[in-house]
Amino acid sequence: MKKQILPHLPRIEIQSRGNDFLQIVYVKRGPALRCGTATMYISNPDIVSFGMKRIFLSQSLRQYARWLPILAVAIATISCNGTGSPSQGGGGNPSPASIASLNPATGMVGTPVTINGANFGAAQGTSTVKFNGITAAPTSWSATSIVAPVPAGATNGNVVVTVGGVASNGVGFTVTNSAGTGATGPLRALASNPRYFTDGSGKAILLTGSQTWDTFQDTDQSSSPAPFDFTAYVNFLKSHGHNVTILWRKDLPTYCNWGAGGTWHMTPFPWKRTGGSSGTLVASDGLPAFDLTQLDQAYFDRLRARVIQLQQNGIYAIVELFDGLGLISNRCSNDGYPFTGGNNVNGVDDGGGTNSMTMGSPNTITNYQDAFVQKVIDTVNDQPNVLWEISEEAPGNSTWWQGHMISLIHTYEAGKPAQHPVGFPYVTGASDSLLYNSDADWVAPGARISPTSSCGSGTPACKVNINDSDHSYFGMWNDSAQTNRNYVWENFTNGDSVMFMDPYVIYWTSGNRNLCPSPTNGVCTGPDSRWNNLRDDLGYTLTYANKMDLAKMTPQGSLSSTGFCLADNVATGAEYLVYAPNGGSITVNLSATARTLSVEWLNPSSGAITTGGTIAGGSANQSFTPPFSGDAVLYLVDVAGHN
Repeated sequence: MKKQILPHLPRIEIQSRGNDFLQIVYVKRGPALRCGTATMYISNPDIVSFGMKRIFLSQSLRQYARWLPILAVAIATISCNGTGSPSQGGGGNPSPASIASLNPATGMVGTPVTINGANFGAAQGTSTVKFNGITAAPTSWSATSIVAPVPAGATNGNVVVTVGGVASNGVGFTVTNSAGTGATGPLRALASNPRYFTDGSGKAILLTGSQTWDTFQDTDQSSSPAPFDFTAYVNFLKSHGHNVTILWRKDLPTYCNWGAGGTWHMTPFPWKRTGGSSGTLVASDGLPAFDLTQLDQAYFDRLRARVIQLQQNGIYAIVELFDGLGLISNRCSNDGYPFTGGNNVNGVDDGGGTNSMTMGSPNTITNYQDAFVQKVIDTVNDQPNVLWEISEEAPGNSTWWQGHMISLIHTYEAGKPAQHPVGFPYVTGASDSLLYNSDADWVAPGARISPTSSCGSGTPACKVNINDSDHSYFGMWNDSAQTNRNYVWENFTNGDSVMFMDPYVIYWTSGNRNLCPSPTNGVCTGPDSRWNNLRDDLGYTLTYANKMDLAKMTPQGSLSSTGFCLADNVATGAEYLVYAPNGGSITVNLSATARTLSVEWLNPSSGAITTGGTIAGGSANQSFTPPFSGDAVLYLVDVAGHN
């Protein structure tokens, strides 16, 4: 009877939802019997029991009431064992999904990969595709072929398709990027020239790039901020030749009185918003209160995925831990700040303002902050492109707290596989000497043009200096493009790295800072092109840093009439990069070498490079005139190459 009747009944796809019941997903015809993401032949009853399992039948199946006798056959043939897999008394196990090939078998994040095989099912349903454990979002699905782009955060390893809770065989996939091995590290100061980082190879590494406020958290003026297109941003950085950005973290869920105007909302945050055991406790922003004892794994998964995506694209990730400026300037009665009483279920109360950064000794708040920082380190310590940043523009009386955080990171990472540089940016209202005398590894001062040496009484004594326009050049949108370029090149020729606080897609009308197109809830569809020249010039500095033997270049402004010169001023293999902020004729002291030098000009306003032939060394006052007007970059190198 089974052979005669069962093939004429519908096949019902059902899906396990816990251990109590199975829910119908869809109906199709066919002879197979399965359970889990399951298939069986059945008749009309509204509810069919399989031991502890229950199947709720749709109205459309009641036409099969005449097949009630078959129900007994089906129940006898299939029973669920509580794990979603079938125990069959004679029907045989269905074939699991299997992968035959991947096309291509290597690719960057975002590359569409066709997965060929069998038994994938006609539609995705609850089935998944994972690249070495990272879930992909397939764009096409059939029983024998799936197309899935490589997901952000994916690393080398197996691709696996899981259908009905049963995993397929794994097939290896190699994640590549256009920057070779990506951003290498971990970074540490170059011993012979500590104004630069190195990855341990002996090569000096300049960091230069853009940052924007929503690189990590989503933000806009709606109550549910739209997701930030991080892949587009990574491609944007690469298009301008940048190799570093900051993964920003705002402390306030609701951000008031910001210069971009309006009230802004941020998500996600490190702690779960549970509302307490009752689920009814509400923070001042109207959302469930935070439980500071429960870190939200989704937050840290996002962090890891973005750090990895940057690494694969040759970009260093400065991980910002706290945002002091927000506490100084953007607090309000409904900001939902996790450490303020009523906004958490743990009875923690900072008392308002900046008190969560201005304590003089450890307390309950620092205990929670420390646990968060340690979790961040655990999440990305193994990534070579990481740098730490304690806080953006913390309050002036946060000295103890800053030192505590620097020490915490150094101590905690000492027991980890990798140690990454810890950064100490500008402190609101404080002298830059505070940074130089700290135990941080790199600093971001308030001075618009960083000094040629960034040494003090701390350990290490000399810091890598990353001049960030966010701290040092607020109001730069009021200046000309040439004055903006002066900022980039004067810092570079002083031996310092440079970062631009790029408004990117945040619509900021005050001072015409960023008139980007088609804003919705304060966020545009693309960046304002007015900043493209500055963005490109940051990339030009990196091009020259990689072209020169930067490890041997030191700022020697006295060699040029402009006062801005990087040089390896030696007899053989000499190399000079001179910046003329206002153009015009300049002189360079070439008395250290008698050899012939190649001459090259860069026009910073256009990116055009002009070959200037050669010139003999030996003169202490060699004159040069750029073949264009405006600011100019002159590059001289021994015709046989640098050392």
